[in-house]
Amino acid sequence: MRVDGVLETCLYATDLEAVRRFYQEVLGLELFAEQAGRHLFFRVGQGVFLVFNPEATLQETALPPHGAQGPGHVCFRV
Repeated sequence: MRVDGVLETCLYATDLEAVRRFYQEVLGLELFAEQAGRHLFFRVGQGVFLVFNPEATLQETALPPHGAQGPGHVCFRV
């Protein structure tokens, strides 16, 4: 088995509108799914970049929660 890429990367942010502006307008990523106040999903090559609002997802009981505290990091190859 050989690892040849990243399938998905998750980060967490409470200000999803600021996230949308940066990743769509500055980096030009394609937004392909969203749920207001909960998440934004962007396409990056063959993988996906997921941004969840931890305040919203930690309240859920039906879906697995997504939430983290502290710094996160993602590095895109351009």
